[in-house]
Amino acid sequence: MIEDKPLLTKQDLQRILSISERTLETRVRRGELPPPRRLGGGRRVYWEARSFRAWLRTQFASAAPASPRRRGRPRNSEHSR
Repeated sequence: MIEDKPLLTKQDLQRILSISERTLETRVRRGELPPPRRLGGGRRVYWEARSFRAWLRTQFASAAPASPRRRGRPRNSEHSR
């Protein structure tokens, strides 16, 4: 279970975020995701689970609520001339 793991792998983040490996790497490179850590100079990268979950909570907290969409034909007051 992911909640019990102290370190998260690329595969874990892909499952959590529902994104591909390439998208994950792109978002890390752009700084849209927290940077991973390498352990012991190896090739695999890891994220600290506690830090990642904290980052994820801040992302949801800062997301603006979607504005309600109106259906149908716009009213006269909503038309821009």
